[in-house]
Amino acid sequence: MANYLGAQFSKRFYLSAQTRVALSSRTVSVLKALTNSVAVTLYYDRKDDFYPNVTAMLDEYHAANPKISFTTVDYVRDAGEAEKIKERYNLASSTDRNLIIFDAGNGRIKIAPGDALIKYGATDFTKDQKLEISPVGFNAEEIFTTILLTLESSRPFQTYYLKNHGEPSLT
Repeated sequence: MANYLGAQFSKRFYLSAQTRVALSSRTVSVLKALTNSVAVTLYYDRKDDFYPNVTAMLDEYHAANPKISFTTVDYVRDAGEAEKIKERYNLASSTDRNLIIFDAGNGRIKIAPGDALIKYGATDFTKDQKLEISPVGFNAEEIFTTILLTLESSRPFQTYYLKNHGEPSLT
């Protein structure tokens, strides 16, 4: 009976406040409006320090909208699958590593580099008075939501502006 009730009336809850990845209300509204299926391929080294954060974020996206599915391909340990991904998405360079590939079908593909998800900043001085740079922020939600918005739109966004009405110059 517990299995039946759990399948019919599922509710997610977290036992630890530190492990929860909460999506913003704007992201949730974008995900609810998403009508197309999006396959996300996490072309990532599983031993990377930020791999658990990226998978946790993608889990939350999938929980908010089941049309977003993701698979992981570890390019270090699974060379055969990595070659298929390289061929499918034209990843020719050996520097193409730690990528998040969003595929909405019909040739609509966006790729986010894993390094772009992390904000770095000065945090401290070392013993020899050199500035220490380390991660200070994780902006994956912002990047993922932007990519999903561009994939959902059937045509590119356009920007309009007025000219010769006393407004500042664009240059």
